[in-house]
Amino acid sequence: MERLEYSFRFLIVSRAMRSIAISFAGLSIPLYLLALKYNIIFVGIVYFILTLTTSLITFTFGLLGDRIGYKKILIIAEILPFILFLILSFSNNPDLIISGIILSGVGGGPGAMRGAFSPGTSALIAKNWPDERDRIKKIGTLSAVGAFSSIGGAVLLYFHGFFQPYFGNVGAFRLLYLFSLILIIISIVSLIFVQERKGKKKVSKFMEKESGKYSLKVILANSINGIGLGFSVMLLSAWLEIRYNVSPSQIGLLFIFSYFITAIASYLATKVEYEEKNKVVYFGSLTRVMQGLLLIIMAIMPSFILSGVVYSVGAFFAGCGQPIRRAINVRGIKEGDYGTATSIQ
Repeated sequence: MERLEYSFRFLIVSRAMRSIAISFAGLSIPLYLLALKYNIIFVGIVYFILTLTTSLITFTFGLLGDRIGYKKILIIAEILPFILFLILSFSNNPDLIISGIILSGVGGGPGAMRGAFSPGTSALIAKNWPDERDRIKKIGTLSAVGAFSSIGGAVLLYFHGFFQPYFGNVGAFRLLYLFSLILIIISIVSLIFVQERKGKKKVSKFMEKESGKYSLKVILANSINGIGLGFSVMLLSAWLEIRYNVSPSQIGLLFIFSYFITAIASYLATKVEYEEKNKVVYFGSLTRVMQGLLLIIMAIMPSFILSGVVYSVGAFFAGCGQPIRRAINVRGIKEGDYGTATSIQ
């Protein structure tokens, strides 16, 4: 157990480095495509296809994780954003750039814990720490680290304004993608030192019946939530630029603040004692409802500042609920099915 606790530090380092890079990608790629003179409809189509490929990648990696180990899957999954940032840093080829984005597995909206990395992380923690309270604390710690580190991604977007006079609009993005590439390399190296507890070998070809029944309950809620987030969050940075005519640096400032709020909320979630399981479910559901209501209010705000304030309040509820919901997602899953179940969810 001491080795697992010690190696958790390397997972934190990997999480931090990846969160900076991926949060910057989530914020900047829609803006980068607009800078390359693609219209917003085309950008939406790219993200629609990206969502499909990310789902397929996540599902595939989840299945493999149950069979070859979650640590290996985390390392393999990290190669995809490595290739993406390599392309974004050095390529001028439009077809290569669009293909790299679509096949990267970096789907979802502005935030930290997304894409192919998430199922492997949740499954690894579920396997290493069987007690739900330990899981909530570990996932909450990673969520807080991810949110704090995502501030770095927003800071990178803010610095776009400083580099633009010297490298141009597109060139400033490419310079920042090069820095993100270095962060992903550090993440990959850190994952090599992460430990994984030996557990039961997978006995079912796909998933045990009990795990499947529990997953169906989670899938319904996640599907409805996914429709809402897919519609409202994925192109949020591009929407803010078009809606309020603001610069990438101003958008970066908003997300610096909102990520800080999310990080504080995730940290607070690790300090709450969850003795009754029903209260855990109730609190996790409440945070999701509040997050959705605040997104509706945000959409009708007349100014960028007011919209940002409402979004930041929603970020607080998102930070509170994320570690709790992730722990709930694996509560009824049999060991050996963690990767498959969390990837489907």
